[in-house]
Amino acid sequence: YGVFLEDLMKGEVVAIPDVRKDPRTAPRADTLEQVGIRALFNIPLLEHGRFVAVLFLHDVQPRTWTAEEIELCRDVADRVWATLSRLKALSDLKQANETLEQRVAQRTRERDRVWNVSQDLLVVGSLSEGKFLSVNPAWTRMLGWTEEELLGRTSEWLERPDDYARTREEVHRLEGGNPTLNFESSYRCKHGGYRRISWTAVPVPEDGVLYAAGRDVTAQRQ
Repeated sequence: YGVFLEDLMKGEVVAIPDVRKDPRTAPRADTLEQVGIRALFNIPLLEHGRFVAVLFLHDVQPRTWTAEEIELCRDVADRVWATLSRLKALSDLKQANETLEQRVAQRTRERDRVWNVSQDLLVVGSLSEGKFLSVNPAWTRMLGWTEEELLGRTSEWLERPDDYARTREEVHRLEGGNPTLNFESSYRCKHGGYRRISWTAVPVPEDGVLYAAGRDVTAQRQ
């Protein structure tokens, strides 16, 4: 269709009133006229100096492209490209959000599986009051207490009386931002007896919560 790609890549407008008379298109004028092109007008679009798109207009008759037409078409080309770029950005953002949502959902499912199958006691508690905010099913399997019986309460009613004061001291350390690496206390089972639990806990002061995991060490202690 003629040789003017180099001009476009430089960002130059190619306005040819008659393809038969312009040296860039004259050798291929017959080919151009077969598809209805006697005059042509190409506006290159550059992005960060890179040739990315072209807006082209054709006429079946020779045509002198006026300065006003060129300026108008430049404006149209810029607006169209800006709109397309915005739509592409929105599409990319939507796809990224969908991908992120899928990843979050997958991580949530994985976390829930770990939470549900763990043989250790897992708990999220309020840092200031020490109340249970969330507990995993292991509490029911190990001690017999249901989630409804535990949430919103502290561990005071579960512990041996001689362990309670030590527990309060440990919670106070957690409030100061210090993790608990190995703390033991005895918890009462719903159907009688106690289990000796070894706790690991990590405070998150900015959220006002603590995360704790308790392992049953009753057999080892016995």
